[in-house]
Amino acid sequence: MSSVAFSQESHDKFDEKGKQAVINFFKRNGYAHNVTGEDRGIDLHFSLAGFPDVFVEVAVRHLFDWPLSEWNKHSPWKTVHILKRKRKYGNPEPQWYGGKAYLFELNRDMTEAFVIKPCELQEKHLKKITTPRGREWMYDVPVKYFRLVTL
Repeated sequence: MSSVAFSQESHDKFDEKGKQAVINFFKRNGYAHNVTGEDRGIDLHFSLAGFPDVFVEVAVRHLFDWPLSEWNKHSPWKTVHILKRKRKYGNPEPQWYGGKAYLFELNRDMTEAFVIKPCELQEKHLKKITTPRGREWMYDVPVKYFRLVTL
């Protein structure tokens, strides 16, 4: 899978729109969006009476410019890279959301997302990947481990 250097301009262009797409998805499914700001790095917090709260980290993948449901048809890659530091959101301790966090990896037009729980990231997929920022530890996760969500 190809890597691209972090771009603040790209982040600013896509981040709020991506978060809003996920907020709209959860609201359509009956959840309330709890506006708390980014708490320890997690982007969003949702609640629904009678269910555990849900915490979401959002990433818009601007290179994913096709429907994720057609990944095998359009993508040159068989895996998705997740930064190693994202694994902390899967920690069962309360300060890391008690294992109730999800990673939403959105396509460019923010109509679909690959979703995985950080606690599902497996050490066997951890690799040092060369990026424009140098070599970084990332989970090189096969697409089959993600759930597909239509936003």
